[in-house]
Amino acid sequence: MSKCKLRTGISKAFWCSPRGNSGAIDPAIIPKICKCDDPNGQIAWFDELLEGGVLLPEDQNNRALTILLSGPPGSGKSTFALELAYRMSQLKNNNMHTLYITSESSANWLKEKALSFGWENADNMIHETTEKHDGRRKIKHVDLLETDRFKEYLEDTGVKESAIGLILKSISNLIHLGSEAGQEVAEKITDEMGRKVIDGIISMKKPDILIIDSLNTIEKTQRHKLFDRFSELIMSGPKIILIILDALDSKSESDFCAYICDTIIRLDRKHISDYMVRTIEIVKARNQPHVWGIHQLKIYGPSKLNDSNKSNIKYEQIKRAHPFRAEGGIFIFPSIHYYLSTYKRLSPFVWLDHEPTKIKELNKILGGGFPKGRCIGFMGGRGGHKSHLGYQHLLHKVVSKKGQGIVVSLRDDEGMAKKTMQRILDQDFSKDLNIEDYLKEDKLDIIYYPPGYITPEEFFHRLFMAIHRMKRNNPDITLLFNSLDQLGSRFPLCAKEAIFIPGIIETLSAESITSIFIGVDEPGQPPEQYGLLSMADLILSFRQHEFESEAYLGHLDKALKFSEKLPPTVCNEIKNGLGSKITAVVAHVVRFSGGQAAGAGGILELVEENNSVFKLYDNKEGLYFTPFSPLFSQGELIKNAS
Repeated sequence: MSKCKLRTGISKAFWCSPRGNSGAIDPAIIPKICKCDDPNGQIAWFDELLEGGVLLPEDQNNRALTILLSGPPGSGKSTFALELAYRMSQLKNNNMHTLYITSESSANWLKEKALSFGWENADNMIHETTEKHDGRRKIKHVDLLETDRFKEYLEDTGVKESAIGLILKSISNLIHLGSEAGQEVAEKITDEMGRKVIDGIISMKKPDILIIDSLNTIEKTQRHKLFDRFSELIMSGPKIILIILDALDSKSESDFCAYICDTIIRLDRKHISDYMVRTIEIVKARNQPHVWGIHQLKIYGPSKLNDSNKSNIKYEQIKRAHPFRAEGGIFIFPSIHYYLSTYKRLSPFVWLDHEPTKIKELNKILGGGFPKGRCIGFMGGRGGHKSHLGYQHLLHKVVSKKGQGIVVSLRDDEGMAKKTMQRILDQDFSKDLNIEDYLKEDKLDIIYYPPGYITPEEFFHRLFMAIHRMKRNNPDITLLFNSLDQLGSRFPLCAKEAIFIPGIIETLSAESITSIFIGVDEPGQPPEQYGLLSMADLILSFRQHEFESEAYLGHLDKALKFSEKLPPTVCNEIKNGLGSKITAVVAHVVRFSGGQAAGAGGILELVEENNSVFKLYDNKEGLYFTPFSPLFSQGELIKNAS
């Protein structure tokens, strides 16, 4: 049997790119992830859950593909069905016509709902049976019938003889199954108003898609008779029949629909800390592959960032309006397990190279630099220059034009992150460089997450889109995740997901992205730092140590040779200014996968003009690393230092 895959276009993904002072929303094109037949490879998440779209057999002998859409009230079933009708009406080469029969909602409500999402041509999309235009019915793509009127004209001779008569009669058998009163109403002769309705019905186009919202009117005691009646409807002409059924749990639809329907889609909702989370699951998809598991679903209104005012909105504001969509409607955030299973099918990544940092002395103890395309963990107390080193390495890649950078900020917003990076550019690179230039050129991206009940799926999706958007220009990306210690207090839903950080790390490694995760090792933080310590290939520890001034200067002189460059009077002046005890940050290699020995370390120092040792570093500000010399003490760890 030959088959065709129909792309619904539900939950299309977009990303936001900087253009000038504003931003642009473009289709998310990810060919290696997208499984649909679209040559452009734009992602539509519902189609991805069905491995590319709804599968229809071409020679199906008038047999419809049957879909059951189930779930509790308020889970989004009617909205999902309405959007399916709309998206199918917008297909470029094969616009599909829908007959939407509703016993749950009024036709006016559905029309208002379609308009509220800002769908293009929504005002011309829906037709009600009484609507006329210049003596003829306007060409619409969705016919709406309400069952209170539907019951009155089903037995009319004109309807029976029309092209749509078989469909309507079959629906009548379903809706009135087991209801003697309903059958009596269906057999009544219509009045003059009913005749006008019938005239509209007869002129209907035979539908490609039939939506019945819903079958809850069928008495449960009569559902054992459903199969025969439903078979009649399946063969009545539509290509797709979607039936909506309220079900408080997954067991309530399995008694009869699991055998009748080809595809079962279950929508659900739950409350986590008074925050409602909607979900979607493909329970069954006969004769076609599909993605297992539960995924998050949200219903959005149209974007407020429309063309009339977008010129006055900054890029940072548009970026916060994630997911980036001009239209409203259904949006699906795939589960983290979906991403992990996707990358599992791709070729495994092999770490073969090092990525030099800006600090040459640090590269020496690391065998050449950070492991390229792998995960690096910076752990330690506050004030240990962890963030500075992470920002410095990311900017080193960007400034040297060797790669691009992404900053994931859990603490500082975009403005603070830019201010920090500009200060590091001034100190470690050149005061002629401007951080805004790299942002406008799309060489650098800052992703800020405001605190709240952000789900792991929402967090992951935004990061995933940013990565693939930037990889279009340059696949060499360095990502800085700052600060991991904020996860539990600011994003409790993400912190509860055990696979959250390991899933992000695994995805980044599969994409060959060098990632730096910064965490604070202090009371109140999880021992495994949300899974970072077990996943990182390189772990650097940053601790404050107290040194005797002789030992401290001995380490520096061994590396800098300052006693050979500076006059003795200057050296003595510096020594006297330091005092007998000196506190400094020590960076140690805790773990280095791939055979490198752990334990190497040295002094990490942020040198500024007002520092006592400024002259030892040739009067140049910046972050410096001095490897330990075996000739001198490595100082004493200051416990409980913050």
